[in-house]
Amino acid sequence: MYCNSFSIFLASGIVSLFLCCKGAGDSNSEIKSKTDTLKPCLLQTNINTIDSLTLPEAIQRFGKPVEMNEFQIDDELPIDRMGLYSFFPNKEYREKKIMITECIWSYGKDLNNNITVWYIFEKNTWKFLQKNEWEKGDEF
Repeated sequence: MYCNSFSIFLASGIVSLFLCCKGAGDSNSEIKSKTDTLKPCLLQTNINTIDSLTLPEAIQRFGKPVEMNEFQIDDELPIDRMGLYSFFPNKEYREKKIMITECIWSYGKDLNNNITVWYIFEKNTWKFLQKNEWEKGDEF
């Protein structure tokens, strides 16, 4: 009798656990389906064309970047952005506000390659300024 009671108890626990996990799985799949639309489209081929595209065109072609930041050029850029100074030899960013949007896309077979693209806001659109390709794990 003790063995049968324990078996019933154990079986009901397993069924409860199964139902709990099944419910959690359902909510995870709901969350997943909602975030799938937000998942960035990763560049697989032909990234060389990115320098001929405006930011809206690049997003339309390659999808949402993995990371996207907007900042103003100033005298204290971090080392990975210092190459941007070469576009402003007269330091005109000191006199007028120059906004940059930085986008990072991952691509390649194992998504181990990245491309950072900087866009400048000119004539009412974000135009290509510079790009930098790098592998995940690279240190700057």
